[in-house]
Amino acid sequence: MSHHLADVYRQRARNLRRLAATMADTPAMTLRMFADEQTWRGPRALACTSDLQRAEWEIHREIDSLHTRAWRFDREADRLDAQAAAAAASGAA
Repeated sequence: MSHHLADVYRQRARNLRRLAATMADTPAMTLRMFADEQTWRGPRALACTSDLQRAEWEIHREIDSLHTRAWRFDREADRLDAQAAAAAASGAA
């Protein structure tokens, strides 16, 4: 037997994983490759590359956070389902 909230948690986990995949695949994650000193010259070229690299790292950190939250939602759904199954088994006995 499935707990009604378990489905909600699993759907949220799927949505978070989908969002994480979208973030990882966005073209913005490749901007750093086009912002080096061979692309443009000037005192800000290195700073721009550094800023883009830092932003990319932060996005990866958020992607990891989304995956962690999705994993927690799945574990909570499993816990709720196990609770519902135990309650159903004890009620049937």
